[in-house]
Amino acid sequence: MSEGTTTTGSRPDAVQFGNGFARSRGAKPSEAKIPRSAQVGVVARAEALLLVDRAAGERAHCRNQGGFVFASRSGGDTLLFPHGHDLAGRPRYEWADQGDGVMFGTLVPEARG
Repeated sequence: MSEGTTTTGSRPDAVQFGNGFARSRGAKPSEAKIPRSAQVGVVARAEALLLVDRAAGERAHCRNQGGFVFASRSGGDTLLFPHGHDLAGRPRYEWADQGDGVMFGTLVPEARG
């Protein structure tokens, strides 16, 4: 399993990893749910990869994207800039493949606030 540090030694802002869950036919990614039976394992994996500090109140927020999980330490994070933003629809992260089915994401400068 990937360690939770980027090539620069810092914690990733987000992670992606495969989950094997298909979303329901016709469902949007935002409507895809992680099966209840798998939630504890998915969150534990995301927290380990993100180096979540539970003692400091951090937690992993996981979203099923239909084939992969997108996780970050903030529940409001999205993969793309939202509608109405100057960069709407463009990626908020630069992704680095860890070689084991895990991607580490670092926020692009325009997404840092």
